[in-house]
Amino acid sequence: MLTFTVACGAPPPPCPAGLTADPPRVQRLVAQLAEVPESAAILRRLPRGAPRVCFGRVPVSALTDDGVVLLDTASPDAEAAARLGHLALHAIAGSPAPHPGSPDCDAAVARALTLEARAFALELRLRRALGVTSIRYGFEEAYWQASPEAREPAILAWLTAHPSGGQGVDALGDGYRRRCEGR
Repeated sequence: MLTFTVACGAPPPPCPAGLTADPPRVQRLVAQLAEVPESAAILRRLPRGAPRVCFGRVPVSALTDDGVVLLDTASPDAEAAARLGHLALHAIAGSPAPHPGSPDCDAAVARALTLEARAFALELRLRRALGVTSIRYGFEEAYWQASPEAREPAILAWLTAHPSGGQGVDALGDGYRRRCEGR
């Protein structure tokens, strides 16, 4: 069984204030992901014991700069597992966030949104594979209506057109631009 605990013997980063670890729930989520071949392959690529997962009331489930996954405790397990798959993809592919002071913020933000579109596409496939039937994101219906090769570009187009977020999506474009510009 894959675990999300301590990597390489180093102590895990603590959960941020107001969030807590829930190892039994993490194991349930990982077990769900392990049943789907696409996410099982991602789990196998994670460094042993990483990342740390913390639960609480968070506006957007995310992966912190120090590698801690923050999941909303209110999300049902299947939705949380799909989101964990999205964030695990970021953990193995590297953060999409541009480095502050990048010389070409337009290119850096475009790259970040492309990586986000890839991770959201995975999350949508996992939501479906895990039996989630609700619509969470503004681009979700368009994603499933598009041909398979046009699905990820449809998400990217939506993210690009909505830098301030909305419809279940954080302000990714604006946030990545602020980070790139060092604001």
